[in-house]
Amino acid sequence: MKNSGFTLLETIIYLALFSVLMSGAVMAVYQLLSSIDKDERTLKVLTESNFINQKLDWALSGKSVIEIIDTNTLKITRLDDPLISPLTFNFYDAQLYLSRNGGVPLLLTNNTLKISDVTVSYLNGHLQYNYKVNGDQFWFVAYVE
Repeated sequence: MKNSGFTLLETIIYLALFSVLMSGAVMAVYQLLSSIDKDERTLKVLTESNFINQKLDWALSGKSVIEIIDTNTLKITRLDDPLISPLTFNFYDAQLYLSRNGGVPLLLTNNTLKISDVTVSYLNGHLQYNYKVNGDQFWFVAYVE
């Protein structure tokens, strides 16, 4: 009489090989997903810093007068557009706010990202705005006439 099927030893070997292959596949998927998540967070931080820099560049377009109120407040008066001037950039509570012509400050940044270590300097027509977004250092430098 001939037996057909697998022996217990063959079954154990097949299960061991299958579990090794499956654990490798699970690890690869986990690394892929964590890499995608890291790339997404990096993209959010870069997008946020680019947006801040573009807003500062827009505020400085044309003839502007710059006033540093304190370490957390930058006031820019655009001489070419008195309807929106002055523009005030305020940093508090880990966020950046923009107010136009003394109005209510509006949230300028994404509230899921934290802005920190904001410093502003203005010397000899050069404005430098340094800040961190989620711990990554960024800066904006412009020459203002």
